[in-house]
Formats: sequence, structure tokens, C-alpha cells
Amino acid sequence: MEAIVQHSSHDEQDRLVREYCKEVEALIALARSRTDATRIKDAHCHKFRQECKSKLIVNAAAKYLEQAIERKWGADGTDRAHDNH
Repeated sequence: MEAIVQHSSHDEQDRLVREYCKEVEALIALARSRTDATRIKDAHCHKFRQECKSKLIVNAAAKYLEQAIERKWGADGTDRAHDNH
């Protein structure tokens, strides 16, 4: 099956999401727990929802930040940056 070609609008959406999430992702990386990271994500997503008219971009940002939390904390809440495995 061939990969779906992204259109420039998707590229622009991805750029906007990465740009908005860059600072929030850094805060998530510094969080002391998965709970704190989730609170950071939720607070910023709430603010972003008020500022951004596009539900699509807001949802993409929330998903991007959730993935950042997963990369850092995994499903079990263990800080992967300090995992010795």
C-alpha cells in the first residue's frame, strides 16, 4: 500500500503544532511526574482552545503533547529518561 502524500496544508498544520508545542514540550520534559506533565498539557491545551479557532489544530496539539508525555513517562508513569534499560 502506498503512503498517503501529505498536502501543504498538513505541513503547515504540523509546523503550527510543533511551534506552539515546543515550549510546552520542554515543560513536560522537566515535569516531576506524569501527573504534573498531564496538568501542564491540560492547562496549555485549555489556553490554546481559547486562542485558536481551528479544532483540528487544537486536537493535533493535544495529541502531540500526549505523545510527548508517553515518550517521557511511558504507560506506567516511569520516567524513561532515568530508566537504565
